[in-house]
Amino acid sequence: MKKIVSFVIIFLFVTGSIYAQQGYPDTSVLSAGVRHARQVYDAQLGYESAVYNGVQHNLYSSDIEGIGYFRSTEWRKGSVVYEDIFYNNISMKYDLVKEELVITPDEKGGVFIALFSPRVKEFSFSGLKFIRLGVPGDGTSLPQGFYQQLAVGKITAFARPVKTINETIENNAIHRKFEDKVRYYVLADGVYTHIRNINDLLAVTKGHKREIQKALSDRKLKFRKDPEQTIITAVEFYNQSGY
Repeated sequence: MKKIVSFVIIFLFVTGSIYAQQGYPDTSVLSAGVRHARQVYDAQLGYESAVYNGVQHNLYSSDIEGIGYFRSTEWRKGSVVYEDIFYNNISMKYDLVKEELVITPDEKGGVFIALFSPRVKEFSFSGLKFIRLGVPGDGTSLPQGFYQQLAVGKITAFARPVKTINETIENNAIHRKFEDKVRYYVLADGVYTHIRNINDLLAVTKGHKREIQKALSDRKLKFRKDPEQTIITAVEFYNQSGY
């Protein structure tokens, strides 16, 4: 059963336990020690301490083929807007199975925290940006979740990558594997369109089908083989052409 984990509480609990194990009978001494620990903690993390509050995240078993995170299991420094507050230089990875941003104050410390997704407005790392869409009141009518911005301009393209764990029986044993699924969307004139094929993509370019097709042909791009790069190229070409 998952337990809500506040890094501040964990830190103070551990500190208090250490003092107790050393045999301090006076609770006033213990309180002073806890207060000092809190002061040291706050001084080290400063304003960032408030972001380290969420659900404890357990890493996936190595028995599952593939990875459950976005592109890599490595921690990457990035920024996050959490409860409308911007935090920078945070170690993070994006869990695509649970669609949760996982952060840690110490990559080797074993305290991994999954932030409560509805409180995460956006996050970025490695030059990539994800924003939360489909929330009540945003008028998108999209499935609620995190969407990667692929190209931004008069037309903006998004990808929503997710993963599932598929189980099969092989040689009387259960084999588990991460499977990828990505959906693409384009925002044009205030309307989000689900891009399932090349025709959907060309439809949002409004009268510039031939120019877009030539741009894709020149770069030898085909939607079926590389949908993401095809969408990025088409949208960027459209935006840069000033249509």
